[in-house]
Amino acid sequence: MTRDDKLIELNDRLAEALLQLITSGEAKAADLNVARQYLKDNNLSVLLGSYEDPEKDSPIFKLADEIQKELDDFDQQSA
Repeated sequence: MTRDDKLIELNDRLAEALLQLITSGEAKAADLNVARQYLKDNNLSVLLGSYEDPEKDSPIFKLADEIQKELDDFDQQSA
């Protein structure tokens, strides 16, 4: 396994772990902040409609989508 392969796998596993935590409903505010920062550090906006990426099924895009859903739910509850 090359160094690049290891970094890609690490990136995917982190995204999957964060996604699992959020979708389980057990994520705390700090967890959501970690996910938000992870997406920001990877230059991803949670405005997924602006993405035309063939790898939209990748863990990082699934995480971004789930974060957007959480934000939408929060906005609806706050209104």
